Amino acid sequence: MKTQWQIYQELELIPDSVPQPKAPLFARVLRPLRRSFSNAFVRELADRHRIFLFNRCLDMKRVAVKNIILAERAPAQEPQDSKIIVRFGKSRRIASEMPSSKKAKRI
Repeated sequence: MKTQWQIYQELELIPDSVPQPKAPLFARVLRPLRRSFSNAFVRELADRHRIFLFNRCLDMKRVAVKNIILAERAPAQEPQDSKIIVRFGKSRRIASEMPSSKKAKRI
């Protein structure tokens, strides 16, 4: 199997007398170190994202279960909000549905 230098040498028609270039010492040391740090960071970020999504799914499930339990416990009756009429941006209750003490006064 040919190295990258050999492939480049053939493609660019570089003579065999030209030596293979060497990377500086700090590049040979820093490149693997930088790569390992970046890989560790990406792994940590992916793990945090998975945990975040898992917690969000659990929260959604808890809310759904809570809503189901509340729906089962609540008596089957008409919601009180259905007796409110909205006119001109103000909410008013129907006079027949209001207690007698508040019939004269409208909200």
